[in-house]
Parts: sequence; structure tokens; C-alpha cells
Amino acid sequence: MEETKYMKPLDALGDVLNKEVIVKTKNGLEISGTLRAFDMHVNIVLGNVRFKDKDPEGNIVEKRLEQIFIRGDMIVMVM
Repeated sequence: MEETKYMKPLDALGDVLNKEVIVKTKNGLEISGTLRAFDMHVNIVLGNVRFKDKDPEGNIVEKRLEQIFIRGDMIVMVM
């Protein structure tokens, strides 16, 4: 078997630790921020977070947070 750079799936996350990523969630959100931490369940912590959401009137607004925890079972993709 040919050896590749990523022998384990979590190695890919380790390579982007402290770098900007975009996370797509099951409920359709695209959250961007700096990957600060992750674990074997792909629970992740992002810093300097930005995402788009709807306000009470239904308008789309960009929101910012200092830090967010995203549970691994809500994540569809990390890019």
C-alpha cells in the first residue's frame, strides 16, 4: 500500500490547526474562523468566528463571535 500524507483522518485537521477554516453544519450554516482545537469526535473550537444568520425580520446579517464550540455530530464538512 502506498503511504500518503494523511494516514488518519484527524491528521488533516492537525495540519490546519491555528489556520482559517470554513465549517458546514447539518443545519446549513457556514461558519468561518480559526481552528483552535479538536478532538477524536471532531468536536471543534473556532476563534474569530464569522457566520451569516437571519435577524427577527428575516434579513441576513453577518455575525461575529470571539469563540465557538461546534459538536462533531453537527459537522458535515471542514474546508
